[in-house]
Amino acid sequence: MRCRNKVYTIILTVSLIVSSLSLNLNASAATYAMSLNTRYSGKISSSSQVDYFNFKPSETGIYTVETFGSLDTEITFQQYSWSTLKDDDSGVGLNAKIGFSVTNASNNCQFQVRGHGGKTGSYTIQVRKQKMAIFTGKYSDINTQADASTPSTQMSNDGYRVSTFLNATRAQVLANDNTGAQEINSEIVFFSGHGNTDRIAFQNNTTLLSGDIPSLDRTKVAVWAGCQTGGGTNSFAQRARTRGAIVSIGWTTNTTVGSSKTFTNTFFTELKNDRTVQEACKTAAGKLLWPWDGAKNYVIFGPTDYVLLSQVTWKTAAANQIDSNTSKQQFLDDQKRYEYYIDQISDGCTRYIKMFNGRLTNDYY
Repeated sequence: MRCRNKVYTIILTVSLIVSSLSLNLNASAATYAMSLNTRYSGKISSSSQVDYFNFKPSETGIYTVETFGSLDTEITFQQYSWSTLKDDDSGVGLNAKIGFSVTNASNNCQFQVRGHGGKTGSYTIQVRKQKMAIFTGKYSDINTQADASTPSTQMSNDGYRVSTFLNATRAQVLANDNTGAQEINSEIVFFSGHGNTDRIAFQNNTTLLSGDIPSLDRTKVAVWAGCQTGGGTNSFAQRARTRGAIVSIGWTTNTTVGSSKTFTNTFFTELKNDRTVQEACKTAAGKLLWPWDGAKNYVIFGPTDYVLLSQVTWKTAAANQIDSNTSKQQFLDDQKRYEYYIDQISDGCTRYIKMFNGRLTNDYY
């Protein structure tokens, strides 16, 4: 059984208020400069039209370029003369989406947009930096604000933009950021505070129920460091996984603030150092002195061998599991250019996630 619904966020490897610009993109061979976070509207009027964009990053880090709208788009990305990637539908619906790592901010990134298969229509394009969102609080009985420091430093050093909400509220968690997406739908999400099997709670006595978790289609790793967030048969952490997070981590029992901080500090340090989620969790649990420490009772929903900066090189011949002749042929064609990561999820569905330069994307069969 294959799964084709898009639920994953890009895995490969300065802020402006989000704005939108309509440009005349039909001029022959014109190249348009892109600014970070700004959405540009264009229109493909003929099967041969190609729109050209240029983005010059101001800093190193991990970025994403993607289109929005109903047009089936293709993006060709070129960062160096020898480095080119073409993507069709890794984004929402039939939109194209590519993640890339900028290691030298002096290099230009060039994008070409066309309609897939000669299709025409309107689209919007945006380039943004991938992000970590951290939510902590000063409750009446506990204070988790200090838990943000080490994870923020580690993920910032890894190339992510970090937004920290030390006195987080439900409204802030669900608010849109400067790229137009909800804060909770960041590539990496870290919550530290009060929790229960079906909710997380904030210092202003508001809660976010598991049934109210919005789409997490950008989220790679979500950590819910609260009591019992991974307990029960349909926990908050498990629900986050079904809402799109590739990996979601919770706890099956109560934990203390000190133990939770020790665990998450170590976890994010190990994750930054290219350890798998399972390796990072085991190392983190090993830092806890007492065998009965509740922070040892973590649970991972999603692929336990997932890594943020993967060097996995599996190539799988899974064409026999593709239930459409068109998709099957595209899979065979893609195999000439891409490696695939196998993600076996609990409902019996196997996802073959496309990889580029050792990094997982959110395009899969």
